[in-house]
Amino acid sequence: MLNDSVLERFWEKVDKSDGCWEWNAGLTTGYGGFKLNGKRVLAHRMSWLITNGSIPSGMNVLHKCGNRKCVNPEHLYIGTQVDNVADAMKAGTHHVPPKGYCHPHLIRKGAEHSNAKLDDSNVREIRLLRQDGMSCRELGRVYGVDHSVISEVVNNKIWKHVV
Repeated sequence: MLNDSVLERFWEKVDKSDGCWEWNAGLTTGYGGFKLNGKRVLAHRMSWLITNGSIPSGMNVLHKCGNRKCVNPEHLYIGTQVDNVADAMKAGTHHVPPKGYCHPHLIRKGAEHSNAKLDDSNVREIRLLRQDGMSCRELGRVYGVDHSVISEVVNNKIWKHVV
C-alpha cells in the first residue's frame, strides 16, 4: 500500500519549509487531496498514516496550526469531532449550517426517503433481473424510474444497504 513510489509521489507535492509543510497540489474545501489506490485521501491524514501508522476508528487527524494545507506531522494530532469543533470555535472558523440544512448522514435512506419510488424487495428483484439480462431501460420502464437509477442500483451506488 505505502510503497516507495507512493511515498515519493506524496512528498513531491509538499513544500517543506520552517513551520507548516504546505500541500501544493489539488485541494478539497481547503484541505489537500491525494489519490491512493483509486480513492481520495485528505493529505494531512495521509501524512499521519505515513509517519504514525493507522488512525483509530472514529477519530480525526487535526491541525495544531489551524492551516488546512499543512501536512507537517509535528503539527498534526488525533482527536474527536468534538475536539475538532472546539478548535474551530476557538479559532473563529466554525460555521453554523444554514437553517433547514440537514447533514448528509441524517438523510433518510432507501424506502424511508421521502422521494423513494422503490423498496428493498424491488431493489433485490432489479438486481436479479439485470443479472438475467434485462436492460436498465426495460427495468426502468417496469419500475417507473429512469434507467440511470436502475444502473446506480445494480452498481451499488445507491441502495447499498440492500444485500
